[in-house]
Amino acid sequence: MQKLYERLFSRPVFRLQDVPALVPEWTAATARQRLKDLARQGRVGRIAFGVYFLVPPGKTPETTSVDPYVVGAHLAPDALLAYHTALELLGTAASATRVVYYISRTYRPPLVWRDIQFRQVKPARSLARVGETRIAVATQERDGLPVTHTNRERTLVDCVDRLDLAGGLEELLRSVEAWPAVDARMVLRYLNTLGKVTLFPKVGYILERFARPWGLSESDLAPLRARVPRSAVYLADRHKPSRYVAQWRLMVPSLFVQRAT
Repeated sequence: MQKLYERLFSRPVFRLQDVPALVPEWTAATARQRLKDLARQGRVGRIAFGVYFLVPPGKTPETTSVDPYVVGAHLAPDALLAYHTALELLGTAASATRVVYYISRTYRPPLVWRDIQFRQVKPARSLARVGETRIAVATQERDGLPVTHTNRERTLVDCVDRLDLAGGLEELLRSVEAWPAVDARMVLRYLNTLGKVTLFPKVGYILERFARPWGLSESDLAPLRARVPRSAVYLADRHKPSRYVAQWRLMVPSLFVQRAT
């Protein structure tokens, strides 16, 4: 049991499936039993079904701090942190939230742990169909563990696609305005893979809005203009006052058009 506890120091948050590999000289049944013993002693805490955290010496499960992003990254074997959570991990979120969003094919009921909600979002069908659910990602280390999240370009597109998971349009614009640059070719590549025609004018409008600070030219925007649908598209709530932006055939909330002019 002590052997397992010592080896868990390299995995402050871990999944039940991880345990046998830490002590390959044991059978899987023995490893699981030793984990139960550690949990009963308060040396390991339980987050959710199959997900645990290490309790360091001198601490209790209640006094052990656990990084919520690391937790989110371990709630499924294919967990990918995304949407507003990715904005936070990218370091420019305009405001903090108590929700961790992660993309995964593996269903898990909504979880609330330590007053933080962990919400699973299914990957887009088009990405799942072509096996590209982990396209355009970045990884950073937190508490010695890798945490994978959508990169800057995918985060922009995904948040535009699901403004409800980004905190709304104003939150998104305030968050991305601090970005030093965006790779327009990567944005276009991801948009083409995603295959949602209505996203081309929405994302194109935002790229144009921040073209100067992001170092974008008309040649970067032209491929997106070429994919604009014939019918007008709404960027946000169609029930609020909007103005038509002709070059993108886009209805944009009046407030944001005024700010940009």
